[in-house]
Parts: sequence; C-alpha cells; structure tokens
Amino acid sequence: MPSATIPFHPLRYLTGQLLAALLPQRRLRQEAQFTFPAGAAAAAGSTLAGPGFIDRLIRDYLGHRHAADPKRLEGLHRRFWERQTPEDWYQLGPSRHKTRHVPIFGPLVSALGNPLKARGIESVVEFGCGDGRWLAWLNAQWPSIRHFHGVDLSLSQIQANRSRYPDMAFDAMDLVAWARQHARPHSLFLTQCGVLEYLARESVDELLTVLRQRAPDSMVCFIEPIAAELDLNAADQPSTPHGREFAWSHHYPARLRAAGLILENVQTREMDGYRMLVIVGRIPPDPAAKPIFEETIPARQPQLDPA
Repeated sequence: MPSATIPFHPLRYLTGQLLAALLPQRRLRQEAQFTFPAGAAAAAGSTLAGPGFIDRLIRDYLGHRHAADPKRLEGLHRRFWERQTPEDWYQLGPSRHKTRHVPIFGPLVSALGNPLKARGIESVVEFGCGDGRWLAWLNAQWPSIRHFHGVDLSLSQIQANRSRYPDMAFDAMDLVAWARQHARPHSLFLTQCGVLEYLARESVDELLTVLRQRAPDSMVCFIEPIAAELDLNAADQPSTPHGREFAWSHHYPARLRAAGLILENVQTREMDGYRMLVIVGRIPPDPAAKPIFEETIPARQPQLDPA
C-alpha cells in the first residue's frame, strides 16, 4: 500500500509526550536521527540500530508536535541530512541506484534528452545529489550537456563526490541559498526519489520562486513521494506529513503553477510502498511574466518523448 498521511492517535501522542519529558536523552537521540527511522534502515541492510517501542512512541509524538511548526520539522530533517556520511545512509546508494532508481525512473528521465537538447539546456543540477551516482548516470545518458552539478547538505559526502567524480561539480549548501547564488538560465533542475519532501511548503515555494527569477528558459524534473490520498487533479491541497519519515506530501503541480512554471508532464510510479510523482515543468523565458494560475491538470498527461 502506498504511504498515507500519518493518523493522529491521542493516547499514543500523550504517552509519547510523557516519555519525552521523563527521558530527555532518548528524546534528544530521536530528534538527532529523526528523518530516517533506524528500524527501516536496519531492514534495508544499514548498520543503524532500530528503535524500540518507547523510542517509537517518543518519535511519533515529536513528529506530530513539530508538524504544527513546519520550520521546526524542516530543521530536524536538515540536521539529519547534514550529519550523514558515506558510511551512514549513503552506504545504501549503490543498491538503490541499481535496483530502484535506474529501472523505475531511468527510462522516464533519460527520455528528456531530446527535449533538453532542443531547448538549449546547457547544465544539469541535481538537488540532494547524495553519493552522485544518479547524476553520473545522467552524465553518461546526455553527452551533449557539458555541465553537471550536484548540491547536498552533507559536506563529507560532497567531498567524497568531488574525489570520485572530478568531471562534475559539487557544493555542500542549502538548496535555496545555492539557487540564489548559482542558478542560471538554460538549466535542468532535478530531484531523485525525495528531496523537496524534507522542505516546508514555504521553502519549496521560495526555491521555485528563486528559480523562476534567476533561471528563465530552464526546466525542472522532480521525483518526489506523495501521500496515497493526494488528489493531483485538485487545484491545491495542504502539505501534510506522511510515511515513516514525517516528510511532507506537497501538491507539486499546484506549487509549480503558483510559482509561474508551466506543467509539461505529470506521472506516478510506485517504489517501496511509496507513491512517487514524476513532474516535469518549464520555466518561461521571461521571469517577469505573470504566474499561470489558471492552468489545470488534464485527466491524462502527455507521455514523455520516448525518442
């Protein structure tokens, strides 16, 4: 079953609240490793230890409490990803890239090659690049594009990427800050399997607005998990935490339209029990153009060019 918005259980919440007050060190530990439940990591083959029942109660309480404060929840996610190293979460990169990312999303994304070339795209920027494997794979798929750039919060992983992939550029920066300083026209900005889900809706809107202003005549391709019940045909819906990580399910078509981007393709896939959205949008050439609020999502989207 695809992940759904996390239900609120009053008794579970109150129990977690009491345990967090009585066990402050365990609360701090859960906040430090908040994003990726260690139990799921252990199941996936990671060396991270799984949490017990008490820790899960504390974590559920923290998740629901901080969901009311999007910036606080975003801060917990940010702290988690800043501290990841090649020996932590990113050790799962090789297997995930080979068994999930390329087989499920490779054909969709690589099919963008002809449209990118036709529109004069000169650089590819991956937000949340992790270990750089997906960016390197795209580099091999699109030889006509000269510049490939990865951005991630983890300094240690970025340093490893620079050594492993000297032909590509990498920065350890906040996404919005990077976009303000470095985004340029004729670029493709992309995410792979969940990056914007760790940003509050306000931050997603800010990032898209900055891209609209600084990178006209560009494209975006975001692959992000969304809640099972999210209605993509609705004009908009609230951003709500969902899944094991208390990450946000955003209505990405509405977010792109509100920032003035033009939707070109919306598709969904399933991966590891998550409903994954693949959305392609175009940033108009004129950054001063009015946002396109009146555009609606048709029941059937045109398919990506398979050529």
